[in-house]
Amino acid sequence: MVAIIGVLMAIVIGLSWDAREKAKVTTCQANLSQIGKAILSYASLNRGFLPGGQPGNEYTNSTGLVTSLLPYRHIIPFIVETEGVDIEMLASSFPPDVFHCPSDDDIFGSQYEDGVGYKTSYLYNTVELTSGTYIDPDEEYGVVSPNSSARARPRPRSFFEHHENWSNGINEPINQEVCIDWTPYDEAETLTAYRHYKKLGPLKEGSNVLFLDGHVEFVPANPVDIEFEDGFEFFKDAEPNDPNVENRYWIRWIARKYWI
Repeated sequence: MVAIIGVLMAIVIGLSWDAREKAKVTTCQANLSQIGKAILSYASLNRGFLPGGQPGNEYTNSTGLVTSLLPYRHIIPFIVETEGVDIEMLASSFPPDVFHCPSDDDIFGSQYEDGVGYKTSYLYNTVELTSGTYIDPDEEYGVVSPNSSARARPRPRSFFEHHENWSNGINEPINQEVCIDWTPYDEAETLTAYRHYKKLGPLKEGSNVLFLDGHVEFVPANPVDIEFEDGFEFFKDAEPNDPNVENRYWIRWIARKYWI
């Protein structure tokens, strides 16, 4: 009898955990969907250009994958009331709740070491949404950047609609990653990189991804049929702390193919 009760309790606890995790995934997807709508609204009013940039100049851009509010600051007025607020000041402001994944207990709201700005739960893909940068497996950090980040400009959405541009990780809007619910390994060394379903192991865990056409989907971290861009096949079975990939692991999610 005791054994039966124990088994039933384990089942109930498992179902309860699964229900809570599904609710978190759903809330996270709603957040990313709202962010996606704001991004597309911003682009429609700015000649199709996507948001991004360093404080002081909307056309210059950070050329990494960043969790800061920096690339999102121009879309905040499409999400919450900001009348009378300096847009550039938003880059160092505390993020609105929509930028908080409910499964993120470590990154959101923490300050950078320099004390300027706060972190969000969602990593923004300034590598591919910025002109002059692209992924390259031969580079130490997996990315080629322009000589000066001050010359990097946000790309227009129309750039991703032309087949001739689909190389070096660039995809059509339905497959082009904009931001992801993902923990950079160097910011949370005690965690796996993907936030959801971690209790179920590497084949089940994953993250929500916002794509440039506005749709959001849950993407498993290590599905059996995973494929990568040419040259990035070394990511197939690699772990975040693998010395051969640790400096490049942060671009793993944009080096994989989503159209298979």
